[in-house]
Formats: sequence, C-alpha cells, structure tokens
Amino acid sequence: MASRTEKSAVNPALPATWFWLGVLWVVGVPLVIMTVHQYAEDEILGDMEDEALVVAEKLRTELIDYQDIAASVAGLNTVAAVLSGNSGQEANLNRFLKKMNLSLGSEFLYIINPTGHVVGASNALAESSFLGTSLAFRPYFQQSMAGEPARYYARGISSGTRGLFFSAPVVRNGEALGVAVVKLSLEQVFKQLSAREDGFLVVGYDGVIFAASDSDWEQKTLYPLADTQRQVIRDSRRYGNANLIPVGNNSSADVFDNNYIYLQSGGLSRRYLMRRALVEEAGWHVLAVSPLTQLYKRILMFCLYYSLVVGILVLLQLYWRKRSEVQKHIEGMNQELERRVGELTQELTQSNDELRDLVDHYRYTQQQLQETQDQLIQAAKLAVLGEMSAGINHELNQPLLALQTYNENSLRLMAKDKPEMVVSNLREMQQILSTMQGIVSRLKVFSRRSPPEPRVVQVSEVLNGVMGIMTPILKKSAVEIELLPENFDGQFYAEPIQVQQVLVNLLTNAAEAMADQQQAKIKVELVDQDGALTIRVADCGPGIAPEMRNKIFEPFYTTKSTGLGIGLALSRRIIETLSGSLTLAETEAGGSTFVLTLPKCAPAEGKSK
Repeated sequence: MASRTEKSAVNPALPATWFWLGVLWVVGVPLVIMTVHQYAEDEILGDMEDEALVVAEKLRTELIDYQDIAASVAGLNTVAAVLSGNSGQEANLNRFLKKMNLSLGSEFLYIINPTGHVVGASNALAESSFLGTSLAFRPYFQQSMAGEPARYYARGISSGTRGLFFSAPVVRNGEALGVAVVKLSLEQVFKQLSAREDGFLVVGYDGVIFAASDSDWEQKTLYPLADTQRQVIRDSRRYGNANLIPVGNNSSADVFDNNYIYLQSGGLSRRYLMRRALVEEAGWHVLAVSPLTQLYKRILMFCLYYSLVVGILVLLQLYWRKRSEVQKHIEGMNQELERRVGELTQELTQSNDELRDLVDHYRYTQQQLQETQDQLIQAAKLAVLGEMSAGINHELNQPLLALQTYNENSLRLMAKDKPEMVVSNLREMQQILSTMQGIVSRLKVFSRRSPPEPRVVQVSEVLNGVMGIMTPILKKSAVEIELLPENFDGQFYAEPIQVQQVLVNLLTNAAEAMADQQQAKIKVELVDQDGALTIRVADCGPGIAPEMRNKIFEPFYTTKSTGLGIGLALSRRIIETLSGSLTLAETEAGGSTFVLTLPKCAPAEGKSK
C-alpha cells in the first residue's frame, strides 16, 4: 500500500512537466531560428567573401605576368620591318613568334597590320593559321591603333577558347604601323576553378558571365541588357553567337548592392547568397555564390542541437523521477522498520515487567531479542539484495540447480555409506561455488560506478570479463561464439570496464539479431596492427538495410520494439573518448560486422584532446 501511495504522489506532476517541456521545444525552435539566422548568414557570407578573394587572386596571378609582353613584342625591329613592307622578314617573324609563344606558355602571338589583317602569327604553319584573318572589328585593335595599349577578354574567333588579349601599338617615328597581340588562354584556369566546391561567376564590366562553376550560367547576362548594348556586344563577336539572355531575375542594383542573387540552373530559378571581389587587371567581378539551402542546413543543425538539449532535459526528468521514487521507497522501508522495532521494543518492555522475578527466563528473552534484532538487520540487507537479484538470477540458476542435485545425491550416498563418493561430490560443489563466486564478482566489477582510468590492458583481461557475463546469456539464446585467434596476447590502451560495456552491448545486439535462427553464431576477430588493436564483431543475422546504415549510430534511432536506441551512440562515444573508433563495416554475405579500434599505447596529449 505504501508504494502505491508514493507512486500516485509522484505521477500527478508528470503531465505538467511533459507539457512544459513540450512548450519549451515548440517555443524554443522559432526563437533558435530567429537567433541563428543572421549569425549563420553572416558566417556563410564571410566564407564566401574569402572564397571570392581567393578566386580573384588566382586570376590576378595568372594575368599579371603577361601584361607587358605585347609591348615588348611591339618594340622588335623584325615586327616593324614586316609592317613596313619588308616581305623578306615574314618567315623569320613567324618562327620567332612561335618560339616565344612556346617559352611564354601563351596561346597565340600575332601581328596585325593597319588594315586589321594578321601578317604574322605563332601558328603560321598550322592549318588553323590566323594569317590573313581580319580582326579590324576587335576593340583592342582599334584602341591600340589609336596609340594605347589594350586589354580585352573574349572567345577566340577560330579557336573558340576563352582568353585575355593584351595588345600594344607598333609605333615608329610617331606613326602606328600596326598592333602586336598576345592571347593568354584561360580555359585551364577556369577548369581548375570549376573543380572547387563553392560556386563562382566571373562577370565582365558589360554584365556578361564569362566563366562560371555551372556551365548553364556561362555566356549569359547577370541582369537584362538594353538592346543597343546587346547589339554592340554581338558586333564585337566577343562571346561568339551567345544569346546573352539573363541568367536570373536580377537588376544591376540587386547584383552590386545586395547579398542575394537569382540564378537559373537546370530550368529552375533559385536564390543564392553572394559576395564579390574585383580583378582590376581584367575588369572582372568575381561573384562567390551559395544556395540558400546551405543557410537552411546550418539553421536546421542548430535546431537539432536545441532539440538534443531538450531531449537531455527529458532524460534528466526521467532520471529525477526515478530517483525520487527510489528515495520515497527507501524512506517507506525505514519508517516500516522503525515501526516494527518500536513494536518489538514495547513488547520486550512488557515482557521484562512480567518476567522480572524469573532471571533465567529474562536471559532467554534477552537472547531472543538480540536474535530478533539481528534478523531485522539481515532483513534490511536482503531487501537491498532483492533489488539486485533479478539481474543475476539467470546466471546463477543453473549452478544452483547443480548444487541441489549434488546435495541430494550426497545424502543418498551417505545413506549407502559411500563417503569417498560424497567427498567427490563435495569437491564438485566447491568448484560450482567458486564459479558462482566468479560470476558475482565479475558482475560486481562490471556494474560499479567509478571514474574511468585508462591504462595499458591485456586483451585477455577484458575478454574474460565479457565472456563471464555473456556466456550464460548466449547459452540460453543458443548462440555460439567463435574467438579468432583463440590465444591472443595483444594489449591496448583504454579503460577496461568501458570497453567491456561496449563489447557486451555489441554481443547482445548480435544475439538479438539472430534470435530466430537455428544455427546462430558470433565471430569475434582480433587483429594486432601497427599502433592499434582492432576487434571485429560479426554475426550471421539478416544484416542492416543500406538506408539504415547511416542512422544506426544516431541517438534515439532504433529498429527494436523496446529500448531507447542510445546503445550504439553511447558505445561510439565511449570509444571515441578513448581515442579509438567504432564503425559498421561492409558485409557482402549477410549479417553485420562492427569494427572497434583502440590505440595500443597512450596517445599524445594534443592528439587525445
């Protein structure tokens, strides 16, 4: 009756507690989203700004070495001679341009006469030679003929490759005789940039995307262009036959004033976070972009962290509830004990008054009182042991049955006057008692709650403790366990009780996975590697579905009808705190294999942290 009353006193507060924990989660998630949104956005924008600066610096490094080459070529006498009409120098000029082009690593070197035609080129002997090609429409030719060096990015007319053109006028006696041009190919640079994880766009001053991490964005405009501006770009043949359609619903103000941009890919328009950097040498803007899904993922991650905190509060509530029930139960037992002692004391007082003249009877009563008090103390001890008896009942059941059998057999042998066989039975009973003592001592060591003390441990020490706990359970489940190799003298650095806890959890899971099989078998394989010890626990059960393999180490994820689903998550955490690892290995023939790896010696201080 006392325990029922105590339970009813605890339960009424439980619905209110769950209600407020639910309110805490429902109200807290929106608050977390509002609080984290700006922080996560600023963090992503900061990363993207660094990325934009890295890409811009990469492009700037590629371009800076070529800016003075055209002027150097323009100052050569051979170039001036060919442009002045000396027809005997063309072959020498072409050979020189080819050799210089190879040494510089540029794509092409060529010379244009005042009419806009190429009169010398590094590819003069190739089938795709530029000789005779008219480039008068190119802005860099027009600017250099006006006496100024020029820098111009475009796709090549015949090659179709993207590059940056550096041009310089060939001037003699104040007269422009022609233009010297060097083309630097940017295809390899853009290919390397496209392999980066983060998205980027390289946009010219005309608003056209010259290069991008997504091919759907290239040769499109970042925002709508006026018809006259689009026609001027087409006339320059800067981007070949590109349609120059907008890549998203953006305005020029959106692109250069905001942190967001719309981009279309695969037929879908999405909103992106954006940061910019300038490559002044080429007149480019480098835009680093990231889809909003990255922002949502970070916000979701913080929401999961918050939910985990609320979950921990739920576990703490369950813990305090159980602790309160246990304390009330102990208090009730103490009160009952005090009541019974009080009653016995009163009875003894009355007996002392009645038997005052009978000394012998008085001594006898005192003796009975002492025995009763001893029994009460023993009853209190048994009450505590009763709490633990359920856990070791199965392990001690068979040895107790064996002791009963030997005892009955010994009585019969004594009746038949066979003392030597009785002695043999007593020895067997002594062996069984030693076994029972070992089981109880191992369970006591396994269940004690003491601070972890990692040290160098022999594998046999841990395995003996695990097998002492698991062998009766595996026998009951008809599960066979195979240890490979049987005699293994390796060692590792860990807290032995914690490793036992993990191995017991893995073996228990394996046994439960094979509960319905006729020939259930668990294989434990030990491998001594350089610097580490690996323990593989494999079963022949149905295995773990591929879609579940990434989830089994998540807290509170379980496929069982009972349990909280925290066994594997806690096991992995325990092993990681010991500088080891716990993973699920690929298994082709069915079943599941868990791989536990531990260091063989104490890790370095910085590494262990």
